[in-house]
Amino acid sequence: MAVPYPGHEVGLQIARNLSRAMSQYGRACANGSVVKCGDEAILIDSGLDYAVFNAAVVHDPMQEGIAGLRGFLKSAAAHYRARNTPWSCWLCSSLFEATSRLELRGVLLQHGLRLAAIHDGMFASQVLGPTQPSATFMVRPVNDDKTRRDLCVIAERVFAVPRSYARSIYAGDGFWSDGYRAWLGYSNGQPVATAATETAEGTVGLYCVATMPEARRKGFAGAVSAHAIRQAQAESGFRTAILHSTPEGLPLYRRMGFETVTRHEVFVSA
Repeated sequence: MAVPYPGHEVGLQIARNLSRAMSQYGRACANGSVVKCGDEAILIDSGLDYAVFNAAVVHDPMQEGIAGLRGFLKSAAAHYRARNTPWSCWLCSSLFEATSRLELRGVLLQHGLRLAAIHDGMFASQVLGPTQPSATFMVRPVNDDKTRRDLCVIAERVFAVPRSYARSIYAGDGFWSDGYRAWLGYSNGQPVATAATETAEGTVGLYCVATMPEARRKGFAGAVSAHAIRQAQAESGFRTAILHSTPEGLPLYRRMGFETVTRHEVFVSA
């Protein structure tokens, strides 16, 4: 499948959609915040002692390059140090010139951050939906107390999010705004998989894809992901989709029509 425009432009779209999706963590709790840092980055603070929910996200190219990144990281470190919370930093490689990418990890290490994950940033002009896994499988929107509790169970089991933190984020109304939607797949009445979408920057971003360990390799993740994307496309009118994949998820997403166009590196405070 050919990407209809250069990888840099798709990478920019992916980074901006991620920034919108991650911002929900800063809106979930009463003591959370989202701080804009110029036109290039944001600081997301959930108010919780959990690095992934406190994210410094670069969503546009730094006009001053590495020097601009250094200044942003200095501000981020001071912000989270004042809050006494761990934090993470999310960088899309295509937002930096090729000559400066080799410096990125060294700069982040200098600010007390270590590499935690590398994700493939993927794009699809058309998403291919899998068949129904089984007659007993059904998909429901996360829109009430029960489905939010079920989402918290999956977040705890699959992503190792502490139960109290999962409930602080997902159980209230603050997280569920600004185009972010989540769906749960049920098999025989039990929650087995989840997927979420953010509609922003002219595309549908797919997030929070997870399957309970005992329910894997049965097609549940693909089914709930395709359903979530179709629903978001119908509501927004956007046709393309983007996502961030771990190595384990690549075979599924390639079957659904996605291809890698960039990389996202995630760093966490030591």
